[in-house]
Parts: sequence; C-alpha cells; structure tokens
Amino acid sequence: MSVINRIEIANLLNKHGDIASPWEAKMRHLLLDLRGQSSAVSMENGFGKTTMAEALIGMLSRDRQLLTRTRRKCSPSKVNGEGRSWTHLRVEFRAQGGDAQQEDMLAAAGEEVAGETFVFGMYGYSDGSGLTFYHYPGKLADVPVHHVTRDGKLALYPNADFQSMLRNHGATRAHNREEWLEAVGAHISRRELAQLAAFQKEGGADKSQIFNAIKPRAGEKADQAFFYEVLAPQILSGATRGETDEEEELIEDVILHSGTRITELRHRLAEAESDQQRADEKVERLASLDQEGEALLEARSQLVMQDAALLEAERLLGGQALAPLPGLPGRDADRDDNGRDSNGRNDNDRDDNDRDDTNREIDEAVVGFAWAIGDIERPRVSTWLLARLTRQTERNVRQALSERGARVDTHRRLVHLPTAGWIGGRDIGHVAFDQARAWLADSHAFNDDAARYRALGLLDEAAEAFELLDGNRFREEVIADREYRRSLRLDAEQLDEEMERLEQEREQLESRQRDFIDNQSVYTQALAEGLFSEAELEAPEATRDAAQSTLAEARKAHADHLGRLGELKQPAQWHEEFVREHPDTTPGELLALKSERQETLETQLAEWNDEWTALDEQRNSLRETLQARREQRQRLEGELGPLQAGREAWQTFVEGWPDASAIGFWSERKNALAELEQTLAQARRESSDAAARLDRLTPLADSAERYRHWHGDASPVHLRDTLYRQSRECQDQLHRIAQESAQFAALDQAYRQFRELGGDAAPQAWLKDAKARYPRLLREAETLAETIESRERYLESLSGDPLARQAAEAQAHQLLEAREIGFRALHEVLSGGDADDERRREWLAQAAGQLFAPVVEGEEAARQASQCLIDAGCGVPVLEAERLLALLEQGELPLGAVQGVETLAVKAALDPAFLTALREETQQRLEIDRQRQQALTEEISRLDPHGERFRLALQAAEALEQEAEMRLASLETQRMETEAEQEALTPRLSEAALKSIDDYQRYLEEGGERALEEAREARELAAERLETLQPQREQAARELETHGSNWLAAERFAEAGGVERLREIDASLEALLEEIAELDERVVELTLRSEALDERRSQCREQLSGLFADGERERLRRLDRFVAEGGPAFMDQAEAREAELTAALAQASRRADFDFARIRAFLQVRDEKGGNRTLERDIGRVKQLLNDTRDKRKRNTREQSEIDSRLARHQQALNVTDQLAVAWLEVLRQLPEGWSERALADANAGWPSDHAEAERLDAAMAEWRRWQVAPLDAFSEGAGESSGEDSGADASVQPFELEALETYQQTLLDGLGSLNLGERARNRERQARDVAAREKALASSLEAASASRLFNESERARLGTLEGVTPEALESLRGLHRQLEGQLNEHRSRVTRLHASREQIEDTLVERLSSIIIDAAGNLEILRRVARRSADGGAYFEVKADLIADESVRELIHQLLADIDAHLAVQRRRLEQAGDGTQARGGRDDDLTRQIRRRIYRGLFRDVTIRIKHDAIRPHGRLFSLNEDMSEGQREAVSLMWLVKLSEFAIERELRELPGSHKRRARASRESVILLDGLFSKLSHRRLIQDSLESLRNTRGRFQMIGLIHNPNYENDPSIFPTYLVGSVIGGQQGQGGHVIVREGRQVSPEETGRGEGEASLFGIHVTRAKESVDEP
Repeated sequence: MSVINRIEIANLLNKHGDIASPWEAKMRHLLLDLRGQSSAVSMENGFGKTTMAEALIGMLSRDRQLLTRTRRKCSPSKVNGEGRSWTHLRVEFRAQGGDAQQEDMLAAAGEEVAGETFVFGMYGYSDGSGLTFYHYPGKLADVPVHHVTRDGKLALYPNADFQSMLRNHGATRAHNREEWLEAVGAHISRRELAQLAAFQKEGGADKSQIFNAIKPRAGEKADQAFFYEVLAPQILSGATRGETDEEEELIEDVILHSGTRITELRHRLAEAESDQQRADEKVERLASLDQEGEALLEARSQLVMQDAALLEAERLLGGQALAPLPGLPGRDADRDDNGRDSNGRNDNDRDDNDRDDTNREIDEAVVGFAWAIGDIERPRVSTWLLARLTRQTERNVRQALSERGARVDTHRRLVHLPTAGWIGGRDIGHVAFDQARAWLADSHAFNDDAARYRALGLLDEAAEAFELLDGNRFREEVIADREYRRSLRLDAEQLDEEMERLEQEREQLESRQRDFIDNQSVYTQALAEGLFSEAELEAPEATRDAAQSTLAEARKAHADHLGRLGELKQPAQWHEEFVREHPDTTPGELLALKSERQETLETQLAEWNDEWTALDEQRNSLRETLQARREQRQRLEGELGPLQAGREAWQTFVEGWPDASAIGFWSERKNALAELEQTLAQARRESSDAAARLDRLTPLADSAERYRHWHGDASPVHLRDTLYRQSRECQDQLHRIAQESAQFAALDQAYRQFRELGGDAAPQAWLKDAKARYPRLLREAETLAETIESRERYLESLSGDPLARQAAEAQAHQLLEAREIGFRALHEVLSGGDADDERRREWLAQAAGQLFAPVVEGEEAARQASQCLIDAGCGVPVLEAERLLALLEQGELPLGAVQGVETLAVKAALDPAFLTALREETQQRLEIDRQRQQALTEEISRLDPHGERFRLALQAAEALEQEAEMRLASLETQRMETEAEQEALTPRLSEAALKSIDDYQRYLEEGGERALEEAREARELAAERLETLQPQREQAARELETHGSNWLAAERFAEAGGVERLREIDASLEALLEEIAELDERVVELTLRSEALDERRSQCREQLSGLFADGERERLRRLDRFVAEGGPAFMDQAEAREAELTAALAQASRRADFDFARIRAFLQVRDEKGGNRTLERDIGRVKQLLNDTRDKRKRNTREQSEIDSRLARHQQALNVTDQLAVAWLEVLRQLPEGWSERALADANAGWPSDHAEAERLDAAMAEWRRWQVAPLDAFSEGAGESSGEDSGADASVQPFELEALETYQQTLLDGLGSLNLGERARNRERQARDVAAREKALASSLEAASASRLFNESERARLGTLEGVTPEALESLRGLHRQLEGQLNEHRSRVTRLHASREQIEDTLVERLSSIIIDAAGNLEILRRVARRSADGGAYFEVKADLIADESVRELIHQLLADIDAHLAVQRRRLEQAGDGTQARGGRDDDLTRQIRRRIYRGLFRDVTIRIKHDAIRPHGRLFSLNEDMSEGQREAVSLMWLVKLSEFAIERELRELPGSHKRRARASRESVILLDGLFSKLSHRRLIQDSLESLRNTRGRFQMIGLIHNPNYENDPSIFPTYLVGSVIGGQQGQGGHVIVREGRQVSPEETGRGEGEASLFGIHVTRAKESVDEP
C-alpha cells in the first residue's frame, strides 16, 4: 500500500459563489506537500476545506454523489466568451519499498517517506461532457498543470498542451469506475475509500466525531448504539461475499432484494387467494340460493295450513267486535228501536251520506281515543292522534309532553275501537284529555292560530263522537251518580260554611258585648286618676297624637344629654389630674414647650448618623483590602509548601541523572515500560493464540471419519439446519395430525351420542325443526304464564268469606251493641223464613247491598236504633221486624222498590256449597295449566340453542359434513408415515452426530493439516520472543518502582519554578506582612472613633424617647380642646339636668302608652242607637238560624250514604264490562293483519266447533248480552205509572244482578284464554312475514346475483333467467353450482403452488443469512483483534458481542419480511390514492433500507459492550466503558482512534480473502490513509484539543492521517502531525485575516504575480528532529 505524498489543485471553486458571474477561481493553484506523513491543514472558515475534502475523496473513490458536488464547483468552459483551462485535481502516491517501511508512521516525525511515486488525477469543466480520469507512474512534475511566466506570473497550461504532455508520458485513462478502482486499489484499500466516502457524506462537516455523533435509541447505551450504527455495518459489509447478487452490496440490500421478491410473491398469492375466495363465494352464493328456494316452498305450505286453522277464531272475535259485543265501542252500540242513543240524541241529525271533509276527519280521528278500565273522565288521547294533528312524529310528541310534565302512559289495557291500528304499534302512548288539549293549545307545531283552533275543534268533536260510540252503559250511570253525589257534597259544603259563618257571627256579637263593659271601666278609671281630662278622652285620636309627639321630644332631649356626658367623662378625669400636677400652666402651653425640644434633638441625631456612616464605609474598605492581602499570603504559603517538599527530590535527581531533564523523565520511562509490556503481551497473545489453535485443531483431526459414519457423503454446509428443519416439519406434521384427529374424534363421538338420543332423525332436520319450534314454544309459555297468574288471582279472590261485613255495617253493629239494643242481621231473617228457595233468592238478591242491616223488634227500639246510627253519622238503615215479616207474608219484596242483584254473597247465603264448587272448578283448570307449563318447560330446555342437545346436533351435523370417520382413518395413515420418517432422523440428530458436523466444519474452516503445522511453528516463535523480552521488562519495572516517586516529585518541583520561585515567594511574603500590620492599625483607629460616636447617638435617642410618655402627646391635645369647648362648666351641672329630663320622660311615656282604641270602641257603642240592648237581640236571632242549618245538614248526609252505595255497584259493573272489553281487544289484536276487511259483523257468531266448551261459552255469551241490557231498577221498565198494590205485580222483567255479570265475564275470559289465539296468530303472522321475507330475499338474492360483479356475463345471464321457485329453476341453479365448483378446485391448486414457491424463497433466504452470519463471525473476530492491537503501552479497545443462534434466524427474517410488507403496502396505498399508476416498483427506498438496517444489525448481534484502555484518558491503566463521562477532547480522541481501527479493519478484512502467502506479503506492506474533514471542529477550548492530541499520541499504527482543521484554538503538535499546513486568502476576506505578497523586501500587488485578491494560498511547516524549518510554497 501507499501514502499520499502531494496533492495538487488547480482552477477550483468560484470565489464569488457557485452561480456568481464572472467565474474567478479561488483555488487557482494549490500544492499540498504532505511528504507522505500525517499532516494537519489549518484553514479559516470559507477557505474551501469541505470542497477540498469532497473533491479528493470523490476522485479516489469515484463516489457519484461527491463527484456531482465537486463538478458544480469546477470551472466553466468559457467565461465572458473566453475559453478557460480545465479544473485539475491530482494526488501523488508514494509506495514504500520493503526496506523503507516504518512500523509507526507517527514516530517518524520530520522524515520524508521514500519510495516509488504514482499520480492519479482528473480534469474537466462544470459543463460539457464530464470529468476525465487518468493515472501514470511518476511525479506531479512529470506532467505539470502550471508554470511561471517570464514576468514572474503564475499561469495554467492550456488544455491542448496538458493533453500533449499526458500522451507523451504514457498516462492511462480509466474508461469506467471499475478500472479506476482497480488501479487505485493497488495503493489504498477500496474498502477504506468506501469508508471515507461514507463518513464524508454522513451529516455535518465534522467527520471525525463518529463516536459523539451517534445518539442512542431508547433503552440503548452509548457503546451499543455506536456498535450498531458504525461497527456492525463494517462487520457485515464483507460478510456477504458469495451470498449476494450483482446489485446487492450490503446485507440490507440482500434482505431488501429477497424480501421484495417474497412480498411480490405474497401479493400474487393474495391475488390468487382472492380469486379462490371469489370462486368460493360464487359456490356459496349458489348453494345459498338453492337453500333459499327450498325453504320458501316449505314456508308457503306451512302458511296455508295455519290460515285454515285461524278462520273460525277470526269469525268469532272479529264478528262479535264489529257487531259490536256489549262493552266494546261501535257504531250501533247501545241503540234502541227509535234510533236514539243513551243520551236521547237522534241519528237523523247526522246524515252519513252527506258528510263533508270535516266529518271524514272526525271519523279518522275517532280511532285515536280510548278509555282505561273504569275510566269515567273524557276519553284518553293517543300520541298517534296528537302527532297526526300537529304533523309531528310520535316520538317528538311524547318527548314534548314529558317535558311539559304530562304523564304519558304506555300500557295497552284500553277500551278502543276494534279497528284502531295505533294500539298495535311498537311504541305507543296516551295521555289524559285535558293534558292533551292544553298541550295542543300551547304547542309551537302550528303555523298560525287558525291551524291551532282547527286542531282543537277537531279534537273536541272527535272526542264527543267517540263518547257516543261507547258500548258500556254503566259509564254514564257512574258519571250521573258521581255528578249527583258531587252536588250533594257541594250542598253539604255550603251548609257547613253557613253554620261556620253563623257560629262566628254569634261569637263576634257576644265578644262585642263583653268588650263594651270592659272599655266602659277603662274610661271611668282614666278620668278618676286625672291622667286625661274628659275633653281629651272625647277626642282620643288627637290626644294620642299629641302624647306621642311629647314623648319623642322628651326622649331626644334625654338621649342628647347622656351622649355628651359620655363623651366628656374621660377628658374630665384627665383634666382634674392635670390641674393637680400642673396648677400654673395649661395643656396647650405644655404641649408647645415639649414639641420644640423634640425638634432640636432630632436635628442633632441626624448629623451624628451621617458622620457614623462615613466612618463605617472607610473601615469596610480597609477590611476588604486587608482580606485580599491575607488571601494572597495564604496562596503564597500554599505554593511554598510543595516547593519545599520537592527540593530534596530535585536535588537527588540532579545528582543521579545530571544530563537529563526532570520534566517528562518519568513519562519517558513509563512509556518505555509500557512499550515493553505491550510487546511482551503481544508475544504472549501470539503464543496463547497458537496454543489455542492447536487445542482446537488437535481434537478435530479424526472428525472427517466420524462425520462420514453418521451422514455419509452429505455436504456439511447448512446440514444442521436441514436436519432441524426436517425434524421440525415432522413434529409439526404430527402435531397437526393430533389436533385434527382430536377434532374429528370429538365430532364423531358427538354424532354417535346424537344418534343414541335422537334415533334415526338427521341432525340437520332436527336443527331445522328446533329452530322453528323454539320461538313458538317460548311465546306459548309466556301466554300460559299470564293465564296461570290470572287464575291464581281469581282463586285468591274466592278464598275470602263473601258474607263478611263491611266497615259501615260493623260500625253499626258495635253502636247498637253498645246501646244494648237487640237486633238480627237482615240476611239471617230472610234466610230463616218458610218461603221456597226461589222466593228467598229474590229477597236476598234485592237486599244484596244491605245484607247486614240490623232488624230490631218493636217500633220504639227501632226508632232509638235509627237515631243512634244517624247521630253517629253511620248510613246503615234499620228495619222493624214485625213490619218486615208482614211484607214478606204478603209476598212483597222486603225493601220495596230497591233494585238488587244476585251476588256471590247471596249465592253463599242460599247455598254454602256453591262457593266450594266454584273454587274446585277453578283449581282444576289451574292444575291443567300448570301441567302444560311443565311440559313446555321441558320441551323448551330440550330445544334450547344454548343447551347440550342443540350443541350435540350441531357437532353431529358438522361430523357428517366433514366426513369425520373417513378423515380419522386418513389421518392415522399419515401419522404412521410421519413417525417412521422421524425415527430415521433421530440418530442423525443425536448429540454425537450433530457434534461431528460442527467438528468437521470447524476443521475445514481452520485449514486442516496445513493449519495444524502452522500453529506449531507459531507457538515456537512466540516462546523465543518471550525469553528475550521478559528480562528487559523486569529491569525497566524495577527502576520505575524504585525511583518513580522521586522522578515525579522532581518534575513537579521543576514545573513549579524551582529555586528561583522559592526566592520570589519569600520576598513577597515579607512585603505582605508589613502591609497587613499597617492596615490592621488603621482599622483599629477607625473602630475607636466609630464607637465614641455610637455612644453619643445612644444618649440622644434616650432623650428623645423620654420626652413624651406613652399617649401623652394625644392626651394633651384632647385636654386643650376640652378646655376650649367649655367642658368643665358642663360637667358641674350634668347631674341635676339628668334628673329633670328623666321625670319628664316618664310622664310622657305613661300618656303615650294609654289604650285609646278601647276608648274609641266604648264611645262608638255608647253613641249607637239602642246600645247594649241591640246586641242582645242580634245574638238571639243568630242562634235560631244556626239550629235550622244543622237540620238541613243531617238530611244531606243520609242522601250521600244512599248514592255511595249505588255508585259502588255501578262502578263495579263498569270495571267488569271494561275488563272483558280489554281482554277481547287484546286477543283481537293477535289476529293476523287485515282481519277487519275479511270479517263481517255478526252478533250471533259462536265459538269454534272444535272447542271443548263451545256450548257453555255460547250460552255465557248470550247471558252476557242479556245482563248488559237488563234494567238497573226493578220498576224502571214494564211497571208503567201504576201505584199501590199493583206496583210490584209484574215480575216478568228480571232486574240487573252484578254477581251474575261477574260470573259470565269470568267464563268468557277463560274462554278467550283457552283459544290460545295469541300464539296461533303470532305464528301465522311470523309465517306470513317469513314467506314474504323469503320471497323478497330470494328475489333480492337473484337480482343481486344477476347484477353482481362476482359472476361473469354468462353466469349473470343464466341467473337472470331464473324466475319464481319451481323445481326446474332449482335444477338449473344446481347445474351452474357444479360448474363453479370445478373452477374453485383449479384456483385451489394455483394457491398451493404459490405457497410452495414462497416457502422455497424464504428457506433460501434463511440459508443465505446463516452463511452471512458465519462469515460475520470471522469479521467480528478480526475487529476484536484489530481493536485490541496497540503499540507497547498504547491505547486499545475491547469489543464484546455475540451473534444470534441459528434457530433465531428465521424469526428475525419473519420480522424483516413483516416490515417490508407493511412498508410496501403503504407505498401501494399512496400510489393508489395519488392515482399515478405509471410508477413502477424499483429504485432504492432509503426509509425502508434504514428500517431494515436498524432491525438487522440489532437483531443479529446480542450482548454488546465496548471498553477502552487509554492512559491519557484514565491514568489508572485499566479498561473502562465507553459509557463513562469523558471530556470533548477525550471523546474526539476516541473517535480518532476508531477511525484508525476501522481503517486497519478494512485492510485486514481484505487480507482475509487472499491466499496465505499473498496475505502475509500484503500485511507486511499495508498502510492506511485517513482523511478527516473538520478535525477538532467541536472543541472550543485549547485544553480540549490538547487532550485529544495527547490521546492520539497513544494511538500507534501504520497509517497516514490528514486532518483538515478550521479551529482557531488549534496549536500543532509536530510529534503527531509532522507536516503542518496553514491556509489563508490574499488580502483577507469577509472580516477574516489574510496575507500579502512580498518580493525583494517590498509588498507587491497580487496581479503582479498572476494572482488576485481573495485567492487561497497554503504555507507549509515541516518539523524534523535536527532542526525546524518553515518552507513557503
């Protein structure tokens, strides 16, 4: 290898900038004479340092990027129309001969390197065809590019002359980059050039900071980050030889190239899988269409069967509802033969044929009303109707009503028109009429008031029309009864108010009478006491006002006096004391005297304070001076100690080594010892390495025979991976077989269990049946649960005693028993007669509401009993026994014209066994329902989709579908074959067999027999060197140990100044002592003056503080004001004045507090006509009126009791009727939709003929109608106007009986429940919806399939011809299905082939990467050896890192492939979004490359640590971590060391590829060239630069370092950089320094020498050991 001897640059870099015009060269001609040594080139900013570095490295490495930058800075071919010479850049290499080589180029300071020279150069323009490269053996001067003219000016040769000289000299032109690098590679390593180019291109201008520039990632240490970012790429850059394609330079290129191929293959595989999925979807779509068609046919059949079953129930429910059934609202409800409704209005007033639009709107709105059970108010309004009136949604209406505070109910237990549709909605709501009307009146939903009023009118009219359609006649009866009761209660309230008013009037009259007597006594007493005169009492209001005015004046005078007395009390006491102490002076005079004295003292104190401050400042200044002198003395004494201690050591050194200098003597001996130790250590390492190599090779000698025994002729390369892969494949196959076997075994077992439980039923058929029946059974169970709950409530109502007394009757009995009045209950009297059962039933039915009325013997006793109950407010009637029996004997009813009904209580009184029979019948029906409920529960549990039976059916169906039994047999065969293959692999995977592979490979890699012999020779040579070096090292160590401390002490004494410095310190200390004593005296004098002044200031402050006592000044001021305002005279008369004012205040208070109102009341009564006698007459009149009102109130109470009893019966009948109506409507809503169009109004419609109790239910229906029209009063119909004994003669009309109505209502409710219509209707509706949905779904599916892009044109055409669901259409569909299944099989085969190709490429990549890792292990070992190599005692690195194991390679590759997949997917999406389909894949993706680089380097290497030994950084001589804190200079030194080590590593890596003999010759002749742009640029202090240079001093090796420096603090060290060049511009530039040109002692202009202002020049300084010389270029 060679070193750079000279560098020549001509016509480069425009000094006006790259694009300025005209173009003038800044570097017209520069010659860098390096003399083949390490050189420092110091330049100012703007000189062109970076341009020079980029041009030099770019030319040698032919790096495209650097050359492009350089070409932009070359000269143009013409400037202002004139031709210009080329830009030239040339390097002269000097190749050293074998004898002239130097082991340490840094140690050869000043000695120019000898050897043969070679020139490499380039020339060209910034425009034109480009740059031309050439080389020739010889010197730069053989083909010059410049000359000096006769007039002494510098000039460049014309291009033609230069080309002629180049041809004459036989220069070779390089036609391509490879030829150039081949020629340059003979002088400088190609890898070193690539390394230099990479460093130059990486961020910033400071390329020497490779260690500082690396920023660790999260969780990384500095040494790890440096290894991954700098060292790992260098290790792996040479490990890819033989494993990369032509376009792959680095390992990341290998991964990226293969990964991209795999990604593309995956993309093709995804497309193929997409095609397969598309075909699969086609097949599934057609299968689904076939299933939908079959299911539709089945659903239609089931719907026809269900429709037939619902017809009879629809005739019954719909016909009766439209008739309508009594209790249901309808058009003909409650009409008589004359066309009048229950309110007497005539239908002739409304002609249906002449309705206008308003009437039609009313008819439409009527359906929006309903009554709740027992409701007697205006009908409730549905939110549906409100939404219709306001044109809003029901949801908005409900929300608005809720926000208003209206109660919106959502239950459906309502009485409504049978045809109302809103009640069946999903979300319903209804509100009270008043709330609905109020909301409409305030709603903002109307455009104007006219629309609002129209909606309100429509609401009112529709409500009235709905009320006319009411089918429950008891509603009007209850309303009338309630209205009558309300009028009675209003009368009672008026009577109560009248009694209360009369009572108050009586009390007021009596009170006025008492007040008149009391007031008269007060008037007489006031006159007697003389407090007022008679005239004053005759005008009480005027007298009261005068007295109050006098009282206010007296109070004010008294308060003013007391206030002033309180203010002057304290000053008066002070005044008395002052007069006693100072009888001859006043408070004002004393205050003026003391104030004058205070001003005098304060003035004196201020003067003394100023004087003290001045003294204190002088004293502080002297103290500071004194402290400074004392500190100076301490420093001199501190310096004196070490000098005195080192004087003896220095004297000893002078005597022992008189010719040597103490400074640096210890370091020289220490370095010599370190060099001996390093040489000795190197010899030991060589010996150890040779021994280790022998230890490795000796056991491997018989490895070839053992390898052939286990593996035969198989290649050992990647054999371990191959065996492991085959074993893993077998294990994976066995695991897959085991999993599939377990899966299919479970399916087969489930199928067998299903067959055992379900017999011969197919699983699919069972599942289909279960899915269809399960929801129906759930709904039937819900309906049955509601029926059971209803029967239980009814049974509970029958458990009580129907003959139990009510509260009023019990109270009546208690009152009579308390008065000891004998009686019997009415039902006992009526039941105990001799009449027949029918007669007694008639009597008890009439008395149903008064069964416990008391029957008393004798008229007097009956009168007393009645009076007793009336007085107690109890409304129970009393009957006289004799008259009651007489009526019964005459055949008359016991209660005359009272209407009654046959209630349960009546039936229980007639026949006690009736209630028991009714309970038993209800209990039997309840048991039947419960048994049915239990059976439903069991069936539901069996069909539950989440149950065990359903799960078994699913698994059984899957077993049949996947042919589980056949698959199990096939898997067993595969298992046996795979186990046999695994048994064959087991011996080859044993530890011995695998070890034979490793041993044989290592033996081959180590070199075999030849390597074993070389190791023995190396061990012998190392032993000879150890015998020679060991005594030398021991002698040097003994001398250093014996005299080292004395040498160091002498060195410190000499560096501190020696004997001369000792004398200087003694003289300085003596002068300082005298000055300190003088300063001490002056400080003492100032302190005494200050203390005397302090004493006088303290005395003055004491006089000031004693001049006024606490509060004395303010007290004197207040006493002065007290005397001036006449305070002493006021205090002398204060007590007498206070007594006078107090007496006047007491008299005024008594007169003002007198009760004048009572006097006025007395005068008013006295002056009225009649006086007291008038009051007595009024009191008597009021008492008479009060008695009359009480009698009227008693009569009102009796009437209220009678109407309450009647209202209770009517209310119960209303509830019973509404309950049946609600139940009928609930069942009616369960009919299929459209029943109202199909059914006809039929009041005679009967129960279905197949019903078990149809006859009994038809009879109950007829009885229900009869009782609904029965008269409520026995004489209300058919009795006419007769009276006397004829009034009860007509018994043909049976009066209304509430108990009978309840009985038939319950019978009808049971009948409705037994229809089970809800479930049947819901099933029918669901079936109809299912049919419609299936028809729609099938049509939609066919339409979607016909139009779908999933199918091609021909397939869509075939699908488009399928109409309806016929067997022919289904067969056509199956044919298309078979055709598409064949296409699906072809797509599956293609996907399988692509999968195999992808796996093959991935396996190849694993093998390539494994091979690269093996080579990387060798490179890592080289790096460790190079990093640890150093001269004796020099600095070195220790690098530790491990490569990942083989089994982790595949995992790493998968991660890398995932990164590539994700990145390329993002790129594809971006291209799709940009719509640019022309961009093809290709080119280098820097982001992806960086991502792969980070992943691969951090994935391949583990457990990374780097340590360094550097005595200049850590003098302890031990290894320390790169993560420790270091100064900037030390860190730059580390960077410089690594640059050197990496350069050596690049050479060693190339040498590794050479044969053994060539390798030794190349190693012996190697040198390195390191060019650093921006050396020391980050070091801002000269000391940091010195630290860096000191560290570099210990970095020994055979290399030439060229540093380009622009740090102004740099001072060259010739022992490191023997050649030192300084760059400067002529005349200076941009405020920086420059130089001038001098000839023959005078300054000349640059133009006289052929130069110009602003051009660059270089001045060289070369240092030799014999002398120093400065050579100017």
